[in-house]
Amino acid sequence: MLNILRFRKEKALRDKVLDTIKTNKPEDLRLLLSKDKVKKLIRKTGGKVLSRSLISAIHNKHLECMEELLKAGAYPGVVDNRNLVARAVNMRKGRFLKLLLEYGANPDCGEDLPLYTSARMAELGIFRTLLLYGADPDYNGSDQEFLRKYLNSQSVLGWCLASNCDVQFVQLLVQFGANMYVPDIQEILLQADNDAARYLSRERGTDNLYF
Repeated sequence: MLNILRFRKEKALRDKVLDTIKTNKPEDLRLLLSKDKVKKLIRKTGGKVLSRSLISAIHNKHLECMEELLKAGAYPGVVDNRNLVARAVNMRKGRFLKLLLEYGANPDCGEDLPLYTSARMAELGIFRTLLLYGADPDYNGSDQEFLRKYLNSQSVLGWCLASNCDVQFVQLLVQFGANMYVPDIQEILLQADNDAARYLSRERGTDNLYF
């Protein structure tokens, strides 16, 4: 019975919050989230009761509403396989991504690998933001089994070289401490002929690609 009551309370709150977000009324949202009963429910769920509302704020492009949700304690991580960082990256929403990261979202989030995604989409600003907030510049994730299976253990740096990304992506990775000597780099440098490969070759301290 207690679980049923809690479920109803959570659903009622989500519905009210979603209605407020859709109409883009951040002040009304702030008042709603400041109520003692609402704050108590947010605390009990660790902020997860508001996670779907964060997705709605991203999709509706309502940045101020999203900030109110995060200020109130909305959980910015992965809930029910919904990865908020990945959503913001895929939708090219740099300001929304930055807010999530400011409130503690993990830039190395499971199998979504936002650094690879932002490089693939040529979104240099988003790529830089992820690195600024602590994204792992080598593999952008801790799931080694996934990396082996789907990326053949290819590093972000190796992927950028092999995919002929703009040299600025490689420069950022090096600046943020990417390992220039991971196993996949040697083979790729022997095959690549682009500005990024030449830049990395110089950074590694050799004047040609064949060593």
